[in-house]
Amino acid sequence: MKKKICDIALIQTGIYAKPDPVGEVLYLMGRHINSDKKIDPAIQPELQLNDKTKKHLLRTGDILVASKGYDFFSVVFHPLKYPAVASSMFIILKLHDPLIILPEYLAWHLNHSKTQKVLSESSKGTALRSITKDIIGNLEIPIPPVQKQRALLKAMSLLAREAQLKSKIENLRNSIIQHQLLSVISE
Repeated sequence: MKKKICDIALIQTGIYAKPDPVGEVLYLMGRHINSDKKIDPAIQPELQLNDKTKKHLLRTGDILVASKGYDFFSVVFHPLKYPAVASSMFIILKLHDPLIILPEYLAWHLNHSKTQKVLSESSKGTALRSITKDIIGNLEIPIPPVQKQRALLKAMSLLAREAQLKSKIENLRNSIIQHQLLSVISE
């Protein structure tokens, strides 16, 4: 089954606000997302909790889609130490029914190279490319049964773990070789 994102999620934009050094609310920006597409846990509050920020507080499972730049990456929001809002650089997807489509599955699909290519081709602008809520909303997403979504996510997790282990092995191998080369010239 395929559905447009606008049929499975409420689509909102992030807010623009001026940071406050004595904040109570996290203000998520692109720089707070690491290369693993996770939110930096060391982020500190930069906004006051007021009527504006209360209306835009993120909930568990909300998906943040970068709407500006060259990588329209997606991140699933999970609670942090403080309440959080997304900056205007993000489009936020609030799933109607996370029992039909898992937030992590949708984020994985949005981060997939084929979807990224579609988003890139649909983007507007030359210096700073951007995508709109309509572009995201009109994307059709295949929605397999939840068991298959979970299996796919598990496979992706195992692939990521394999890549980490391979990298660690390669670093250790290089370290051993460098140590052996040093010991040869030290004799």
